Amino acid sequence: MSATLILAATGFLVGFSWGFKSPANYCHLGREGAKAFGNRFGSGLINGVIVGAIVGIVSYIILGPA
Repeated sequence: MSATLILAATGFLVGFSWGFKSPANYCHLGREGAKAFGNRFGSGLINGVIVGAIVGIVSYIILGPA
């Protein structure tokens, strides 16, 4: 179980840094708004949760609940 959590946390960190580095501009804020901290943080959070969940589910299936 700890290996699954470590992999999911690593997936979250990778997704968060990817979304923070290149924000997705979900709300069509314009050029300056897309680079604002709030949009970067939100995009990183969304990407981190999605990537972390995918990695967590796959690693849980492969490694099992042990």
